[in-house]
Amino acid sequence: MKRFTNIKSIAMLTVAISAISCSIKEDRTPCPCWLDIDITSCAEHTREVTLAGWNGTRVFSEKVAVADYPDVYETTVTKGMVTSTAFCGLRESALDGSRILIPEGKQSDQIRAHAALVDCTGESARDKVELCRQYATVYLSMKGEEDVPNPYDIEIVTDICGIDITSLSPVEGAFRFAPQSDGDGVWIFRLPRLKEDTPVTARMILEGSLVDEFPLDSWIRQTGYSWLERDLKEIYIGVDYAAGKVSVTVQGWEEGESMDIII
Repeated sequence: MKRFTNIKSIAMLTVAISAISCSIKEDRTPCPCWLDIDITSCAEHTREVTLAGWNGTRVFSEKVAVADYPDVYETTVTKGMVTSTAFCGLRESALDGSRILIPEGKQSDQIRAHAALVDCTGESARDKVELCRQYATVYLSMKGEEDVPNPYDIEIVTDICGIDITSLSPVEGAFRFAPQSDGDGVWIFRLPRLKEDTPVTARMILEGSLVDEFPLDSWIRQTGYSWLERDLKEIYIGVDYAAGKVSVTVQGWEEGESMDIII
């Protein structure tokens, strides 16, 4: 009887050991991968950051306080290639799956984002988040005749309404925003990351009627500005429509800080 009990105990122990997932004697492919995400550099831009992982679908998502993770944020993912994303700055825009969409009538939020394809086929993987600016602040100055108040309203129109955070690529859709003048003929607004050939138009409106249109994209393109830059730069556009001249300045230029265009 005692021998039978010992044999039964050994059999149960064998079954238990064989049932343990990720045994060193088994194929470890079904085991998850530990993904460590270094978010320490985010503290320069934000207190909170939204982290997510994607492999065709979202595999994890969490908004975290940067200060709570002085070393790394840890999570597990199914083994495979995973796109690790992070973003901050969401205010008036809406998150729709992997897309941040700007409501019509609003400007771009001050979105900073990161996306990296991480090899999570092993036991562990690591990603370091670098939040890059996904918007460009544009300063548009309109100058007319001397001592004559600027009576115009401005409407900005383009064909990009957001960004896909898994690729940091523009999302097509209607964008219309009417910035307010500062009273001195300067309008400040934020554009999302655009495609290199995306049209951007400034419509000059007087008492509800369209007076003129300015091809901002063409002027910006002539400076060599690229919408593919990791961090988008600020843009300063001065329009002297009385003299028929335009000057465009891009933040961060070391040489040739502005160029004049005749309109």
